[in-house]
Amino acid sequence: MLKGMATLKQETLVAIIQHHEREDGSGYPLNLKSTQLSPNGKILALCAHFRSQFETVSPERFITALDRFKRSSYGWFSRHYLDQLCDALMDLLVGMKVQLSDGRSGEITFIPVKDPTRPLIRCSDQQVFVFEPDGPVTIKRLE
Repeated sequence: MLKGMATLKQETLVAIIQHHEREDGSGYPLNLKSTQLSPNGKILALCAHFRSQFETVSPERFITALDRFKRSSYGWFSRHYLDQLCDALMDLLVGMKVQLSDGRSGEITFIPVKDPTRPLIRCSDQQVFVFEPDGPVTIKRLE
């Protein structure tokens, strides 16, 4: 269907065909494994899955959803690209204001390199709080 389109490069067509493939070979249509997938195919597969998982996620649940997405996606997607995506998305949150479920408010000030879905939040009382995606304190508002 797309092969006849002169504007699409061969590498783009390959990525489109591979966008449902998984690193462990559990994808479709060809059940390809990691070494058989093109870099563009790996990126497109990750992005397509991310989009489908995050269509209905509210901003307040984003960090928790990203943490679960990252943990559940190892083995399916390139760890390198998965880490890059998560790191880049979390970096966008630095400087954002948050309202926490325990009544405190603050600002996301730092994203740890080794654990990006556990950002540091400087609360209005100047205390630093480490957000835990599955912890008792949740983010009620993110702006």
